Amino acid sequence: MQITATIKVVNDKQSGISRTSGNEWKRQQIILGWEDGFGTEGKTREQLLMVTLYGRGVERFEELEMKVGDTITGDIDFGTRNVNGRVYNEVTLFI
Repeated sequence: MQITATIKVVNDKQSGISRTSGNEWKRQQIILGWEDGFGTEGKTREQLLMVTLYGRGVERFEELEMKVGDTITGDIDFGTRNVNGRVYNEVTLFI
């Protein structure tokens, strides 16, 4: 599904070294917002979505020099993943 949204929040990048593989990892969370027409009485309402960027996604975000207030268009995919018997929702953004 493709969305066009405004960047509302850009959290600090996090990084480290994996204890199990010894590989470097990085992630960054951003909050996207857009208006939709599904509010009551025909009013629009703001929708917010927090997306976590991992690895190459963080690098791509930095290359594009994105910041709060910029408009971003990308494909999002919703899924789930199972980690140690716990199920997590996952939203992936492709920019």
